[in-house]
Amino acid sequence: KSSMGLKGHAIVHDFALTRKHYIVHQAPSTLNSLALSLGLQPSMSCIGYDTSKTGTFHIKARDGGESRTVAAPGSGFLFQIANSFEDKESGAIVIDAIEMPCLPIGAPPATGSWKETFDFARDVPRAQLVRYSIPADAAPVQRT
Repeated sequence: KSSMGLKGHAIVHDFALTRKHYIVHQAPSTLNSLALSLGLQPSMSCIGYDTSKTGTFHIKARDGGESRTVAAPGSGFLFQIANSFEDKESGAIVIDAIEMPCLPIGAPPATGSWKETFDFARDVPRAQLVRYSIPADAAPVQRT
């Protein structure tokens, strides 16, 4: 059993494993826990997504070493992680993932329920395959 020290609300949709590390991406989501706990709003309405903030990578050494947290470049939501490995030359952790600019969640539209108004072609943000390179030192994460 191990702890990674995630703080705040986390939608941990996917994670990465390499030979040496466990990696979790935490998107900049929020939760209105009072409204959720009291049943004042449906659960999806209690989740917010703040695109003005960046995401975070939480990294834990598989040998039990200390966890570290690094800022992700941007606020994108990692929908699926396709591949991860350590670069042999630089020691950087490389992650290939399907990224969406945000997560299409939150309060239903004023015109009706999600079921009545949600159109996947219109409302789901365009996703793309991106590569993150997380340096072994304190240098910023690169996104290509």
